[in-house]
Amino acid sequence: MTDSNVSALSIEAAIYRLESQSRDAVALAETLALVRSVGRTASTCDAPRLAKIACAAEEVLLQIVEEDLGPTPVLMTLVLVALDRMKQVLSDIEFIGVEPSGDDRTLHDLLRQAALGAIDDKPSARSEFGLSRAA
Repeated sequence: MTDSNVSALSIEAAIYRLESQSRDAVALAETLALVRSVGRTASTCDAPRLAKIACAAEEVLLQIVEEDLGPTPVLMTLVLVALDRMKQVLSDIEFIGVEPSGDDRTLHDLLRQAALGAIDDKPSARSEFGLSRAA
């Protein structure tokens, strides 16, 4: 995994860019490409946890890039939470050499709901879903 272009630092850069430019089409498209790359790499490197998070985040980003969903504060917070989790898992892989165990069901379920347009964008939704990151 560390031999590819996928790294915790590349995800950190994407997070930084999305935090400041969440409506920028180029930033969104580049983040989608990065998430796709993470997903493909994780799938071939025996990192199913990372692959599952990346695949679910990709679905949301694709909907946003294709303008089927808007880059609302709640959706962008959810994407940023997914990127943070991916960065954490990648950092652990880079440090210890294997994918760490963990339970990402809630995040995965929220990403799937978001991709289907089933996430409420009220300001209270962030706290309802346990999303602590600001977009």
